[in-house]
Amino acid sequence: MQHVQKGRRHDTYDSAKDSFSSLRAFAGLLNLIAVISVFIGFFNLLPIPALDGSRLFFLMIDGVMSLFGRRIDPQKEAMVHMVGLMVLLSLVAVITIKDIGQWVGWWKMKM
Repeated sequence: MQHVQKGRRHDTYDSAKDSFSSLRAFAGLLNLIAVISVFIGFFNLLPIPALDGSRLFFLMIDGVMSLFGRRIDPQKEAMVHMVGLMVLLSLVAVITIKDIGQWVGWWKMKM
C-alpha cells in the first residue's frame, strides 16, 4: 500500500519506521524525566537544613534523645531550618547572578 505525501512516495515500512523513531524519542524523554526526578528526590533526602533529609535527621536525633528523657527544643530546630533555608536561597541567588553575569559578559569563566 503506497501513498504520496509532500511530493515523496511513502510506503508502509517508511511510515512504521518514522513512528518507531518518534516512539524512541518519546521514551528517551520519559527516561530523562525519570532520572531527573530520582536525582531531585535523592538531593531532597540529604541532611541539609530546610530539606526533608534534615527533618528526618532531626527526627532520628529526637528519637534517640527521647530514650534518655530529653527532647529537642522546637524553636531551636526551627531556627536551624530557617538559617539553612536562608543559606540555600542565598546560594541560589549568587549562582543565578553569576550565571546571568557570564551570559551577559560581566564575569569571565575561569577554568
